[in-house]
Amino acid sequence: MELHIVHIREDVSDITEAKKIADGMAVLAFFIKVEEENKNYATLINELENIKYKGQTAQMEALPLSSLLPPEEDLGRYYRYEGSLTTPDCHEGVIWTVFEKPIELSISQISQFSTIHFDGKNSTSMAENFRPAQFLNGRKVYWSSASILLPTAKVLMLVLMLTYILSSLFQ
Repeated sequence: MELHIVHIREDVSDITEAKKIADGMAVLAFFIKVEEENKNYATLINELENIKYKGQTAQMEALPLSSLLPPEEDLGRYYRYEGSLTTPDCHEGVIWTVFEKPIELSISQISQFSTIHFDGKNSTSMAENFRPAQFLNGRKVYWSSASILLPTAKVLMLVLMLTYILSSLFQ
């Protein structure tokens, strides 16, 4: 599982306007790793019961976004590249930052997310809904711990490794 935090520039009013600007959108991405229960996610996961279908809402206490992320000292290692949104219209020109340190949740916590549906009661569950790995198409991938571009072979290995990890989570 992954967590994507989508941002738009401060000087635009909405995502439609952000798409008109080359660097109008940025996504922070975190992989989810099966470990022990993460108590910081309890409030959010408890509310999933109330929002299983499109259009449902839930009221919950304010939750600082920082409490859902790895500790700040673990956010210094990441990969960055210019890519696209992963959902239709798959808009290009999004600056991606993929962090090395995963968020740790229990298998029980992760399974709660797959009970949510895309639409009404008989619709598809939000599971196995990942986009296949895409070709680099000349994109450059940067690594925070290096001031140089990653060699293409290492990028390919990274993509293959991440695809394997993601697919093994759902087996």
